Amino acid sequence: MHMDEIMRDTAKCGYDGASVSIYEQLRDASPGAMTMYDYNLSHVLSLLDLNDSQRFTVEHTNHAGCHGIRLYIIKQ
Repeated sequence: MHMDEIMRDTAKCGYDGASVSIYEQLRDASPGAMTMYDYNLSHVLSLLDLNDSQRFTVEHTNHAGCHGIRLYIIKQ
């Protein structure tokens, strides 16, 4: 896991349960930039608690060699 990136990003902001406060802008971040992390797809799908017959669409993404997916699901 990418704990260095997580700790770097979370140390610069706070959340009080209602709103986010940003204490310091990330130096390396340009507008619209986001940090990407690796996740186990089987684990992510298990968290969604989909019905047995519920359909969803998977779209492949490639961000400069970092492959990922977008999931599109209609809530039932």
